[in-house]
Amino acid sequence: MPDAADHDASSTEPVEDHVDLIDRPDAGYASALSRLGGLLIDEEDLEVVLRNVVEAVRLAVPGLTSVSVTTIDEEGGYTTAVASDPRAQAVDELEYAQKEGPCVVALETGEEQLVRDVRSDDRWAAFNEAALDNGFHAVAGIPLQANGHTYGALNLFAAAPGGIDEDTMALCRRLATPVGAALANARAFRTSDRLSRQLQQRLHDIAVLHQAVGVLMADRDCDARTAAALLQRTAETTNRSLRDVAEQLVERVAEGG
Repeated sequence: MPDAADHDASSTEPVEDHVDLIDRPDAGYASALSRLGGLLIDEEDLEVVLRNVVEAVRLAVPGLTSVSVTTIDEEGGYTTAVASDPRAQAVDELEYAQKEGPCVVALETGEEQLVRDVRSDDRWAAFNEAALDNGFHAVAGIPLQANGHTYGALNLFAAAPGGIDEDTMALCRRLATPVGAALANARAFRTSDRLSRQLQQRLHDIAVLHQAVGVLMADRDCDARTAAALLQRTAETTNRSLRDVAEQLVERVAEGG
């Protein structure tokens, strides 16, 4: 897995991109969005995609100090999939623990959250303190959505009070759209992969059971029903799964036992 340092914008981006962002922000946005679109098509590894998303956001909005992406795991918990630096991750993790803050609220409500200055915003005291301790005065959470569902949040951090404004939110909102689609696709892929693996395991288990029944039929000179019942009784009396009993029997025969 590539290290975050390998994707640092300052070391990988041509100087011309940064000049465009300062002199022609629309060109900077177009560059970031074009790169992001390519990543969503070509990159298969979700963490690599998200690391490049963070880089693209920082490229498009150089005034941001840090960027992170929160995703929802299979158990429904929140986790920081990628962060541009440890300070952003530290603030994210406090939000998860406290169950409050712009990221968590954006995830739970599907609505954008903007804190222009944590010193004057009174919604989340513990979060405000953590943000200040890590050098952030302005923070925002943008839900990452697809097909009406929220799959994560894009978290923005700025050192300066008012460092995140409506223009920043509008730009990142447009960037968030394909990211939400990527997260939705990743979840669908994980679900499909899990179901595929479960099906393969089930087919393997059935094959082993059939083999074990065949072994008992030959060994005990009985029919399939009797052999299956014998396997079931052995599993119950030894407090083991039917699969384990069948696998052990088949392995013993394969080894010549």
